[in-house]
Parts: sequence; C-alpha cells; structure tokens
Amino acid sequence: QEEEDMAKSPDSESARRRQRLLRRAMENLGSIAPKPETKVENAEVIQTPTAAASISIEDMSLSPEDRMLARQIEARHQFLLARADHYTVLGLPRTASKDDIKDAYYELAKTFHPDRLPPSLQVLNAKMNRIFDAIRDAYDVLSDDGRRAAYLVFLEGAAGAAGAGEDAQEQYRLGELHIRRREFRKAELMFLSAHKKQPKAEYLAAAAWAIYLDASRRDEAAKAKQWMNDAIRADENCDRAYYQLGVISRVEGNMTKAESYFQRAVRANPKHPEANQELRLIELRKRKEK
Repeated sequence: QEEEDMAKSPDSESARRRQRLLRRAMENLGSIAPKPETKVENAEVIQTPTAAASISIEDMSLSPEDRMLARQIEARHQFLLARADHYTVLGLPRTASKDDIKDAYYELAKTFHPDRLPPSLQVLNAKMNRIFDAIRDAYDVLSDDGRRAAYLVFLEGAAGAAGAGEDAQEQYRLGELHIRRREFRKAELMFLSAHKKQPKAEYLAAAAWAIYLDASRRDEAAKAKQWMNDAIRADENCDRAYYQLGVISRVEGNMTKAESYFQRAVRANPKHPEANQELRLIELRKRKEK
C-alpha cells in the first residue's frame, strides 16, 4: 500500500520535479550550451554522469540488498542514456493499455522512487532522480489520452511515417496548423520535432508559443518565456520571439517593455505585419493620451 500511495501521488513531487524539468528543458531545447548528453522531446532529459559521480559500486561497502539496488540504478541509468522513448522506459509495447501503463509505473516506482534510496547510496541520488523523472514523464504522457495520441504522432514522425512530415519545415507547418486548431500540445510536439531536426530559433520560439497559449498550462508561462529568450540568444534576429514577448508584455500591462519588443521585432524583420500593427496602435494610444 505504501508503494502504491507513493506512486499515485504525483502532486507531492510536482514542485521539485518542475524545477528539475524546467532547468533541463532550457539546456536541452534552448540555445544555451547543453551539458554533456541530453535527450529531447517532452520526455526524459538524461545527463551523462560526471567523473565525480562515477564511483565503482564494487569499491563501496554495501549490504547485499543495497549493492543489488546500486547495480539496478546504474543499469537503468545507462539504459536511459540510450535515449529510450516513453514506452521503452516503462517496458511496454505501443499497444499497451492504460491499465498496463499504470501497473508498469507502480512497479518501477517501488524500486526507483528517490525516497527508496538508502543513506548508503546517496552518491547515486542524482542518477536516481533522473531515472524517476524519466519514469514519471513517461507515465504523465502515456496515461493521458490526448498526450498519448500526440506522442504516438511524434514517434511516427521521428520514424519517418506518414502524418508527421519528413523534414523540419513540414513539421513546423503542421505545428502551425495545430495552433490554428487550438491543439496546442500537438503543436508543441511538432515544433520540438522540427527543432530537433533543424535547431532554428524560430522553431523553439514556436514551441514556446504553443505552451503559452495553452490555458491548461498557465503555470508553465515562465518556461515559455525562457524558451523565447533562448531563441533570441540563438538568433538575435528571431522576430517571432521578439513579437511573442511583446504580446506577453502587453497582456501583462507592461507597455514600455511591449513597445521595445515590437520595435526589436521590426528591426529584425521590417515587414513583420503584426509587430508593425502593434506599434501603430501604441502610437495612436500615445497621441490620445496627450
């Protein structure tokens, strides 16, 4: 019962987990230099362990049970470094039912929940957290009907199957189509897939916009804005990112900041229609206030 309660209570870890995911998402999807080995796509982001963490299990004084757990952790961590998809992380086929997904998550949580790590194995704490993040990410996506369907579309696209497009530009176009249909999670997946194939700042900014527009993800607004700023760092002429940040600033009531972003969007692209329109409206408002 203890393990089941632990596995069934994702909210109890949400704050800590959100911070880890946000930090690694910025490294992985933004233009800042990533740490050694990362994995993209609304999934687990696994970093290559540093030399300091590379301690031989055989050199540690452990009980047989702890040594076995340490080996499981090391093996699972190496497994995730092979860039496993969500289904593989849970050890399931893509035809798995929701009950299969739930059962697999519970079983893995019994072994790899960070709270299960004994004091003697604290040196493996970072790896344990990465493993459980991957397990939780897989469960979060696959246990939700809409997100699971979108993820299957992404996997098909990654494999070159019909429906997702063969190149980055086509996936970007599909993402824009999903935006118009207000299918924001599907849009994000398409934009991120395009960015993975061709790391253009525009694609990253578009993924951030899909997150920001999704009313169910208001708590991820900071992440969306960070991705837009990462896009600008990657390409100082990313007019899309400037324009989006301008709109956000206007919505937040900061018209000085909004005007600055719109001006930068126009400097990057003098023909940007929306940014030019926003600047005209701001100018008209200023005249009326005189």
